[in-house]
Amino acid sequence: MDEKGFQMGQTVSDYVVFDKRSGPPIALETGVSKWVSIIECMSYRVVLKPYIIHIGKEPESGWFLPTTELPDWIWAFSPKGWTDNELAVDWLRRIFISETSSNEENHRILILDGHKSHVSGEFQWECLQNNMHPIYLPAHASYRLQPLDVGPFSPLGQYYGKAVQQYTPTGYATLNRATFANIYNKVREEAFSERNIRAGWRRTGIWPRNKDRILQDPEVQNFDRTTPDFYPKSAPNGLFDTPKKPDQYEAILSQIEHNLSPSSRVKIRKLGKGAIQESSVNLALNSELYKVRKQDKNKEVNKRTQRLQKEKKQRSLSMREIREARRAKGEPIRARIAYKTEEKLIMALPIKGLE
Repeated sequence: MDEKGFQMGQTVSDYVVFDKRSGPPIALETGVSKWVSIIECMSYRVVLKPYIIHIGKEPESGWFLPTTELPDWIWAFSPKGWTDNELAVDWLRRIFISETSSNEENHRILILDGHKSHVSGEFQWECLQNNMHPIYLPAHASYRLQPLDVGPFSPLGQYYGKAVQQYTPTGYATLNRATFANIYNKVREEAFSERNIRAGWRRTGIWPRNKDRILQDPEVQNFDRTTPDFYPKSAPNGLFDTPKKPDQYEAILSQIEHNLSPSSRVKIRKLGKGAIQESSVNLALNSELYKVRKQDKNKEVNKRTQRLQKEKKQRSLSMREIREARRAKGEPIRARIAYKTEEKLIMALPIKGLE
């Protein structure tokens, strides 16, 4: 298992050729940089359902499309969109244990990195109680030994970036969490092909077992090679620093003017004045842009949203629990209806307009 993080609006990097006389091209962007983490787990043959972690204190109805197309994933939330000790244990119980425990006496191996959420006492105790044996990869070696990192995660990021780029020209200004789920569902199926998954296991030498895959790697064989410390001399007076402020332009002009002829000095002063004017305008525009973005962000944060009610200690929801919370569609908005499920009591806030 491993975590994969996304900025929902990220796209792939491209080179764009244009005529500078007509100005740079207009780049369409989604305008979304919210972070989301996804816990994925797979064996040589089987892929488990993902565990989606969004930023937030409570799940909102807008996270979930009002359609049956969305698969039965687990949706969680945290202040920064990252995993933590509690969510790691929740993933262990709701996904790994429930989907792999066909027999209580079966023993299972779970290969994972040494993130602090994976080595907590509660996480290891849960493994012990369910005949699970966690194997922790060496620190700073996941890029060589983690089957997900060297296998399907690489094309997953590429496919997602291209999918976001294709989505942007359709005219939509933002990419919300519900749309993210749809896009990720499609690219996940492409990236997690049998070929990519087995390639990841094979490249690490874990399965089929092949220790020479790593032991003969040039980086491993030359691990004891040392390189003398080299500290390049710093450039005098910030020679290689690009000027960004008017006073920096003035300082550079004063350094080179006395070495020029009178005619060249006049020309360089004109160029300097133009650069200083452009720099001043750029600073003013950046300041205004920062204010506008801050206002938009505050509006987004303060925007009234309809929240799906949950148990006090519950930090994740399955699609079954989401549908239960939406079952009171025709009731008044402020009415709260309680539904009993097999495990817990879910307080549902009816939401109008959802199919």
